[in-house]
Amino acid sequence: MTNTALSQIDNGKSISLAMGEMLTLSLTENPTTGYRWQLDSPKGGVLRIADDKFQPIGGQVGGSGIRTLSLVAAEKGSYRLSFSLKRAWETPESGIEEFTLQLNVL
Repeated sequence: MTNTALSQIDNGKSISLAMGEMLTLSLTENPTTGYRWQLDSPKGGVLRIADDKFQPIGGQVGGSGIRTLSLVAAEKGSYRLSFSLKRAWETPESGIEEFTLQLNVL
């Protein structure tokens, strides 16, 4: 399975994946503050989460780290992926940071 790996420097890019290919996103967050990356759109079965990990930076408890989401392309089409760094109860507009991609699933 092909794996496309992206990070925050890839914000706003356009990528293409074949059905079943994996997209791995590595994004900085600090879950102890309540702020986590959350997928705002699209909803539904476009992507399937294969893995979701958090690795602390510097090994400090309560510090920031890298969240790695592994997503599998599950539905053909063209989509705008939008992630917000926000607390679970907040609306997408209240996020403190946004990460977007234009995704084409072939």
